[in-house]
Amino acid sequence: MKILVRKFFDNYNLKLEDMKAVVGVSTGVDSMVLLTILEELGLELIVCHVNHKKRLASEQEEQFIRDYCNKKNIKLYVKSLEDIDLTKGNFQDEARSIRLDFFKEVCLKENAKYLILGHHLNDDIETFFMRLFRGSSIEAISGIKEIYYENNISIIRPLLKFTKEEILTFAKVNNIVYYEDESNTSDDYTRNRIRHNIIPEIFLEEPSFNKKFIEFKDMMEYSAKIVNDIVDDAIRKIFNVNTSGFIFEKDKFTALDSFIQKEVLFKLLFNYKFSKKNIEEIIKYINSSRSNLFINYKNIVFIKEYNKVSIKFDDFNDSVSSVVIDAIGVYPIDEKYTVSVSKKNNVFLANNSKIWYNSKDLPVIVRKYESGDSISLGFGTKKVARILIDNKIPITQRKNTFVLVKDDEVLAVFNHARSINLTPKEECDIVITLKENENDY
Repeated sequence: MKILVRKFFDNYNLKLEDMKAVVGVSTGVDSMVLLTILEELGLELIVCHVNHKKRLASEQEEQFIRDYCNKKNIKLYVKSLEDIDLTKGNFQDEARSIRLDFFKEVCLKENAKYLILGHHLNDDIETFFMRLFRGSSIEAISGIKEIYYENNISIIRPLLKFTKEEILTFAKVNNIVYYEDESNTSDDYTRNRIRHNIIPEIFLEEPSFNKKFIEFKDMMEYSAKIVNDIVDDAIRKIFNVNTSGFIFEKDKFTALDSFIQKEVLFKLLFNYKFSKKNIEEIIKYINSSRSNLFINYKNIVFIKEYNKVSIKFDDFNDSVSSVVIDAIGVYPIDEKYTVSVSKKNNVFLANNSKIWYNSKDLPVIVRKYESGDSISLGFGTKKVARILIDNKIPITQRKNTFVLVKDDEVLAVFNHARSINLTPKEECDIVITLKENENDY
């Protein structure tokens, strides 16, 4: 096994004598075999261990790796999860993410450009089935990568083509001490159920499944590269991407092949770990016959404004901001808008951007419009939302539509409409103006 691991590094042109590497060690058989082999290959190693504080043996395992590294004169970092709440969501996924972030932090601190992990072929097969069951992109289905680069760190898995049985045999022959995590025997987790119930049956049916899986994975990786080229080209041509999200035109997106549509969204929304079902739900929103949609969906915001579609990563401000107007002056309404109240001049107001009002009828309220708001016009009552729809106001701009309210009655919709019940102009002595960034609205 040691010879094959050395060959692995040679195949990727990684020179062992120049390598300073962080290695994740749980004290399980996989990571202890990995650590033993790497020591013999002569790398400069820094060990990272995470104590999950979930089992009685956790303290014993931490002490073991401390003693081991002290004896071997290996630098060690330990992270404890006792103060981290992992009771919500998927414990294994959350813990895995925390571990990886910790390992990367140590890499940066130690200026180590390599992170080495002990994943093996059985892990890869389990991951394949997990992603297959939930629905994933073609790149995700192609399995765990032997090596990939992230933020100037090479993340390496030299044991990925070895089976668990081969690793156990190596540990036994070489008298390697390791610990068993009893939680791996529980069927409370999807991965464990796949490990205990599905994979053994597959190997019973096809004893050489490990070799066939590697062949299949090579084929999927090659296919994924071809698809990724098409996806990257589509993103360049159709999408405007920035740190807060991305924007595209519906008709250009729907012109793509349906498979490529999914792959594009999988890639752009990679950090959200969406399933195939999630991606298909977003595509339904894109194809909806409704001209305007505003949907908070699983930590993203989906906005459709006629042919323009936006997906925002950050929280969209949907608050109902308001201010009470009771005298002449300037009233900050939120971080973006200000209401200015001044004496009326003799200039005739020909539009709805400024509202004439009688100071005797103060106070009034200026606030963002709400879904149930309606206004009395000359021909009857009309919903404010319908006014905005008729005027083809994009849904994001609707969220910043303000109304003038007195005793729960909408007297005006800034920039759009005035109520028939608004004070007659000849009786008005003040002007109420909504301003954005010091410019008239």
